[in-house]
Amino acid sequence: MFITQLRLQNFKRFSDLTIDLNRQNQSKPYKLVLLIGANGSGKSSVFDAFEYISSYSKDFSKQNQDYYRKNLDKSCFVSIKTDTDSFSLSDEETPFIGIESAFYGRSSLRQLPQLTRTALGQGSLDIEKDSDRPKLFIERDLRFENDLDRITGLILRDFFRGEAGNKEIKAKYIKPINQALERIFGENTKTTPRLLEIIPPLEQNVAKITFSKGSSEIHYNLLSSGEKEVFNILINLLTRRLKKLLKIGFLKTANFG
Repeated sequence: MFITQLRLQNFKRFSDLTIDLNRQNQSKPYKLVLLIGANGSGKSSVFDAFEYISSYSKDFSKQNQDYYRKNLDKSCFVSIKTDTDSFSLSDEETPFIGIESAFYGRSSLRQLPQLTRTALGQGSLDIEKDSDRPKLFIERDLRFENDLDRITGLILRDFFRGEAGNKEIKAKYIKPINQALERIFGENTKTTPRLLEIIPPLEQNVAKITFSKGSSEIHYNLLSSGEKEVFNILINLLTRRLKKLLKIGFLKTANFG
């Protein structure tokens, strides 16, 4: 699914904005779109429009309508067209069912600098509803250690309640992460991190997440900021891969489907 047009009316800083990504005389849409602009130019507002459509369909509420309205006396309106469908929503309407499966977004403030939890289950969440997601794209995404709890639980379940052995578990949980890391950072084993192990927090110690890079073994806390960012995203996608998200191209690219 490729976005071909976005229109915002009375939304955040925009009175009436249309971004048209249709390629004239081209059979294929753009694969990559970058938004570049000065602080305050509305980049985050554009992404808030996607979350507005997605989140309002899950838990529609009038509580945040003033946040999205530029003029508080008028309703705001978002319209998104893709190469296969179109979606629109006003804050005075009840959203239609099914639109929540259309978008998967993330805050740019995601990377967790250091692991902090010293025991499992220190976070409360509803994975199916993604209840711990940031409500706005400018908020910090703090789901990573919840995702670690989730993936640890899945691994233990497969080990104790299924017939999966060490080889099968690595193929299911470790291999897709490393395949994705290779696609993103390249196949050079000296520079690309490869996940070796995920050991949950035990005996009041933080989780032991170890990577290899060249001949060295590196704990998660010692990865670069960019490497942590990528790994956080991959773990988030792997642990929350609901069927409705399998349509997203990134999941397929990372071989999570």
